[in-house]
Amino acid sequence: MLDTAFFYNVSGLGSYVSPFGEKVRRFIREVVISSTKKFHHLSLIIHLATNFTSRAACTYIFLGLDDLATTIAFDNSEYAILGPLQVLQVWVLLASSRSVSIWTKSDSRRLFCRLSTNVCIKFCDRTKFSFWEVSNLLSGLNFSPSSGLFNEVREWCLRGFGEVTGKKWLVSEIELAIENFIRTTESSPSTEVHEAHGIATMVPLLSTLEDINLALQPMLARVTHLYTSSPYAPRGTYRRVVFLLHAIHEMVGSETFHRYFEGTNLTELESACKSVIYEPSLMDIAAESPFDSLRKFRVILSECLLHNSAVTAFSLEKFVTDAVIRILSKILTFAELFSSIMQLSLAFEIAFKLNMTFLSAAAMAETLNAVLGDLIWAKLTSHENKNWSEIQNEIETAKYECAQSILRYAGSKCSAEVAFTALKHCGHAVSVSSTSSAPMIFATAKLAIPIVLNSMSFSDSLQEIVLSLLADGLLLVSDNEGNAKHFLSVVKSFAEMAFCPALLKVSVGQESIRFKLIEVFELFMRMAETRMSVLTCAITPLFDCWCLNLSTDDSIFILSSFQEAFESLLLFGPARDCAVDANRLDAAISSILNSYESPFESVGTAESNLNMQDYVIRVKSNDILLHLKLTMESHRTFAVGILKRLLDSHLSNAYPAKFDSTFEHRMQVRSWCSIHLLMDHIKEPDGWFDVLVRCMDVDTMVSTRYYIEWAVISWLENFELKAATVCSIVSVLLHLGPLLPNSIQSTFYANLLRKLLPWMTANHFVVRLYVQHVVDESWKYCERSENLREITEQFESSIGAMLQFVRTNADCKKHRQQIDGLYFLGGRFDPIQDLSVDFIFRGGLLLAGVTEEERISARAFERLTAFDTPGSITMFHSAERMELWTTASGNSLKLPEHEFEDLRSEIALQRKIEPWQTMLQTDFDFSATRQVSTNRRKRFSIIIVASLISKAPNLGGLCRQVNFFRARSQFLNFRHRTCEIFNAESLVVNNLKVREDPAFLVTAVTAEKWVQMEEVREGEALVGFLLNKRKAGYSIVGVEQATSSVSLSDFRFPEKVVLLLGKEKLGIPAPYMAVLDRVLEIRQFGVVRSLNVHVSGALVLYEYAQQRAEDASA
Repeated sequence: MLDTAFFYNVSGLGSYVSPFGEKVRRFIREVVISSTKKFHHLSLIIHLATNFTSRAACTYIFLGLDDLATTIAFDNSEYAILGPLQVLQVWVLLASSRSVSIWTKSDSRRLFCRLSTNVCIKFCDRTKFSFWEVSNLLSGLNFSPSSGLFNEVREWCLRGFGEVTGKKWLVSEIELAIENFIRTTESSPSTEVHEAHGIATMVPLLSTLEDINLALQPMLARVTHLYTSSPYAPRGTYRRVVFLLHAIHEMVGSETFHRYFEGTNLTELESACKSVIYEPSLMDIAAESPFDSLRKFRVILSECLLHNSAVTAFSLEKFVTDAVIRILSKILTFAELFSSIMQLSLAFEIAFKLNMTFLSAAAMAETLNAVLGDLIWAKLTSHENKNWSEIQNEIETAKYECAQSILRYAGSKCSAEVAFTALKHCGHAVSVSSTSSAPMIFATAKLAIPIVLNSMSFSDSLQEIVLSLLADGLLLVSDNEGNAKHFLSVVKSFAEMAFCPALLKVSVGQESIRFKLIEVFELFMRMAETRMSVLTCAITPLFDCWCLNLSTDDSIFILSSFQEAFESLLLFGPARDCAVDANRLDAAISSILNSYESPFESVGTAESNLNMQDYVIRVKSNDILLHLKLTMESHRTFAVGILKRLLDSHLSNAYPAKFDSTFEHRMQVRSWCSIHLLMDHIKEPDGWFDVLVRCMDVDTMVSTRYYIEWAVISWLENFELKAATVCSIVSVLLHLGPLLPNSIQSTFYANLLRKLLPWMTANHFVVRLYVQHVVDESWKYCERSENLREITEQFESSIGAMLQFVRTNADCKKHRQQIDGLYFLGGRFDPIQDLSVDFIFRGGLLLAGVTEEERISARAFERLTAFDTPGSITMFHSAERMELWTTASGNSLKLPEHEFEDLRSEIALQRKIEPWQTMLQTDFDFSATRQVSTNRRKRFSIIIVASLISKAPNLGGLCRQVNFFRARSQFLNFRHRTCEIFNAESLVVNNLKVREDPAFLVTAVTAEKWVQMEEVREGEALVGFLLNKRKAGYSIVGVEQATSSVSLSDFRFPEKVVLLLGKEKLGIPAPYMAVLDRVLEIRQFGVVRSLNVHVSGALVLYEYAQQRAEDASA
């Protein structure tokens, strides 16, 4: 039951909580705490969880174990009881082929690794583990110094395992493991890589550099005397040494790696790596793909050369010359060609890092032509089963990696000739590239474009190459939208090339380039509607360019040329996470993973969900608005342009929202959040304020109207008013008066009270209520102000008397208390003091009742901003203001929003039954021989006989319907006083193997797990089954059109029924008709003579359940 993914669905908007998952989480914790057989139950829970097919079930079970593990200390004798066999199951789950289908989401895998690590270190009995078992476990859990729980794991490991104890036990164990690893004479490269990773995982856990040097001593000795160690085979030895060095390098990084080997003589290691790069056949790696192994040798050789003072420009030039001669002079094997290209790449990389000059621009161009040309390599007969297209992709990738090394070196020497050569090759290569090699081609073009544009004029030939790159890239990205493996890497690399600053700068003056870049942007926007994180990945380089030197005219001109695109980014965020169960569940898991480090302000906001990256786009685009300078005319021009577009969109009612949290409502909210950031850029109020006031006349949701009122506090004009508009203006007036200068307050309040007096008795209830509240608050304000008391004396006879009635009448007091509790209307809202990024994007939306998926904390702006200086609006309120609105009520009073308001209550909204509460009330049995108890849940006494039905979809539909029907709780004398789901007694089929049929499973939708099914073959066995059931007190009822049939609507069912359903098309054959006690007919009024058989079964089941419920009520 726990392995049913459907039960873990996340319902509702923005909650990101799986009710069933959280119950399972608490249940597992309580089971272990209360158990008197902890080893048995812990072992069984881990066994069940690691064999589930649902990652949600496995995750929530381990969350329950993690909750318990967090509360207990190391070596707690009551809980430290698990051995290697139990822990191995966790490792197998992550390492096996099942992990590909279960842990497809990176957040799910990261969370599970974190939970498993904590569970293992708290529940394991260290005396039962060996060093290799621990290293394999941590390696399988992807443990590294950057992982969470590093200090806890280090403390756990330093305590010792098995019979080995003492402070230096880990040093001696790693030393012994390295020595044995190097001495191994027969093992495959893949096995060696795995073992090397296990040892490297343990090295950072040593507490001091001295301990690390002691542990690495066998390897340091072997590195120093790689060839002179006679007891060991050289080729096997230095291969394993390099694999181990590479694993440590990946684990700790380059800087720490050099600290480990500081002072070690690496000359022989360098020679060994060079020999492999020169001649790959020396290594025993030809039986497998050589590319990963050769790359490891390249990384270690690079580290050796960088710290070899004997490296000279001459030696690097010879390195390059030898490789070019090999490439051009003979046909190489794919491994030889790959290693030659790596040799070239390595030479230029070392020269760039050491700032050496060793080749002319012409020589570099010739080298580049040699590498990026049509290289020929031999297919060896011993490799007939190789995937040659994969090998071709590896070589193409290596070619453009080499080109990037050359360009980085050429860029430092300002060689435009070399860059132009590379760009031409890229232009030709994209159209024939694969998704695995395309990212390298785009990355090469990205490096070449700025070098070329900074040194050459934008000629027709250069324009043709750039347009070709963009057009071919567009086709490649759009054609591979469904490629799960390489799609995001292709998108990212193509976007980085297309939106590189040099090309964006050129696009300002080149319309053809700008139009093509807009086309690229629109493609990404279209894809982002259906694929998460695509736009975040694609638009990041565009934001980087816009934010770079925003104070310069060049940057703002680039931004202005993308004004329409920028507006779409301000409003971006498809409301898809709330509609897809899988996405909501992934969001829940991501939210749990993020909760370990989330600040308070992120809770209940979009950024609390790492899986929903759409909010990043809005944060970055609004952050740019925050940093537009009021003193710069170019910034003001851009701001005004965006403001006009947003207001025009609102006035045209582009997003007519009718319900909360719909896509249209969200677009309204996003638009007005951005408008508030731009208001300070309006220098001349005339005309603008009339537009803002007219915005209140557009039908909007209440939450949107609050933001419009806020924007229009100071500016009013006369125009035709609807009820909703009157309420908005009255709300504006409430906050306007106290902000006015003292010199004009007397005139303002005198006119205000005079004009509002008739509205206090308006026909419209909400208008009347709003006006009475505003008049009451304004009157109190005048009484408190010495210079305004004369106004209260002036209107005492009229307004004073009416207010006396409003304040004392019971109904008026009740409604006014309701308004007093609202933040925006009750007097606590301050349009000046509440003006902050945090209130605009989080606090205001929270108080207005907008779904948390739209809320963004100012912390997100601080975390994602690309600017060093603060924005034009403060990030946070004072602590007093924040305390005020965090404890306030939100939006509980509904305005007349639009003409459809009266229909709102008549619209039926979809609501699905969630069975998780029932499931939690089921008695769990975790025994090894668990049996489903037949009396655990009371069933209807009706048996559905479908042995005559042959089509799997019909049987699957019946199975689902048998499990569907519910009745009132009074039907059974149950101790749980809630609605129960009641099942038919059983479903009889001709062959139980139908449960394995995909067509059956699709229509059954997991119902086969909860319905008791039995097999009765058609023929004599079926007749005998029906007769036996009659003897047991059942009435045999069939559904058929017959001369003696009774209408279903007129038939009263007995309590115990066997329902026989006929064959598709043919109905119930004659031999079975003779066995029936009653024949039911479903009255029909159309032309077609019969219903589908599982539809007929559903109708009869419903009528039977209805009658049983009525009998129980009576």
